Amino acid sequence: MTLSHPELWRLDCYNLICYGTFDPPNEEIIQKPSGQASFERRRLFEFTSPDLKQRYGADLSALAELPALVVAECALNARYPDYPVVPARFSYLHNIRQVGGDVIFDYRHISSLLTSQEVFTSILPVTGKGITENHRVHWAVKEGNLIEKLTALWDKRAISEKPKMFGLDHWPLVKGEHIAVMMPYATEFAPVYEAIKGACAKVRCSPLRVDEIYGTNWVVKDIFTTIDTGRLVICDITGRNPNVLYEVGIAHARNVEVVLITQNDDDVPFDLRHIRYVRYSTDVAGLAKLETDLVQTIESALRTA
Repeated sequence: MTLSHPELWRLDCYNLICYGTFDPPNEEIIQKPSGQASFERRRLFEFTSPDLKQRYGADLSALAELPALVVAECALNARYPDYPVVPARFSYLHNIRQVGGDVIFDYRHISSLLTSQEVFTSILPVTGKGITENHRVHWAVKEGNLIEKLTALWDKRAISEKPKMFGLDHWPLVKGEHIAVMMPYATEFAPVYEAIKGACAKVRCSPLRVDEIYGTNWVVKDIFTTIDTGRLVICDITGRNPNVLYEVGIAHARNVEVVLITQNDDDVPFDLRHIRYVRYSTDVAGLAKLETDLVQTIESALRTA
């Protein structure tokens, strides 16, 4: 079977091949521009609609009719700055066949102008419920025009100007999987943060507060980076803390979804009154309700982000 060409591709769906990050030989397909690779047959068509599974299940060679994204499963968290940024590969596939319990195929990468993390935040966002695609080695067939999705993402990145205020070393920043938390750091807010962490755990996201980042960066740089790379931002505006209100403005300007929480309705400024917020109390029952309310709000926000 010869190498397919873009003009012969079907553009109504595409392959998404998600490997483990660092286990050989998985690393080779992420790093090498072309070659032969294998994949466990039992994980083919996970996270795939029944219609597409039926269409391609009887003839695996037909998967070469589709463009492919080759990515790494990733649990990137801004709390771990040394975690590698893994490229995602836009690729040709050909000579796809089953050999024993594996699918063997040849590949050639066309482009790596995005990262695996961006795939799971911009092209294929996950809701955080159950076993999510960004934490699972699998090969899926997805509906949608991959070329249009990639073009839209590259266009968006191209027109985004690097902010001058925050001393950034690189631009654009790579989206992570954490939820940024902006709130007063006073001792009395510790139980509130525990409730927030509980809610984040239930939606399979890690909370990240700027005071938990240990390093020598200028603090406003850490604030901006934490917000801009977050999946969303939880802002506790209790007491109208000026720092938190500043961080709300950053998030809104960067089009990052904001979840507002407060102990007092009067602490919601006039300019934010049109935005829904979660009001909570600090007794045991109130903090338990805050956790429940945040789970529902976060899940809704992630679905629409």
